[in-house]
Amino acid sequence: MGNLWSSAPTTGDQYRAEAAVHAARRAELLSRSQAAWRAGDKALAKSLSDAGKAEGARVLEANARAADAYFTSNNKGRPVAEVDLHGLFADEAVVRIEERIKACRAAGQPHLVVIVGQGNHSKDGIPVLKPRIRNLMEQYGFSVVVDKPNRGCILVQFDGNRRWVDILNAACTIL
Repeated sequence: MGNLWSSAPTTGDQYRAEAAVHAARRAELLSRSQAAWRAGDKALAKSLSDAGKAEGARVLEANARAADAYFTSNNKGRPVAEVDLHGLFADEAVVRIEERIKACRAAGQPHLVVIVGQGNHSKDGIPVLKPRIRNLMEQYGFSVVVDKPNRGCILVQFDGNRRWVDILNAACTIL
């Protein structure tokens, strides 16, 4: 993703690249495992499958580090009532937004500005975060204004609605 002022990769970018390498290795190992299974070499198939699963765990670890790096970098110095989700995958963004909602409500904030971007870095330029976060906020019963204060943002107004407390407290979030 890099920032707008430099073409040098960010740490988040480096972790995403690491995750991609592990994902490619996982795919190769699992493909070889299937071939070994079909060829009747069950021991080799098991060994390759286990190695593929280990690469899968490395994918998750690298992506978690990327999410932490992007989130920390993008939100350094931002007020609690503003959060930038650039660089995060949708599931990562949901975890972060739920944490930020709790922080905003604990601080008595009446609203939250969520920077989701316009989808420029998404596949085919189609926004992923904006509809996902908008739908989630509506599910929680919040008032939502898309593209406010500007394009690529969502203004979430808490409006005293407390339904979100029950929803978030009942949710089981696994990182």
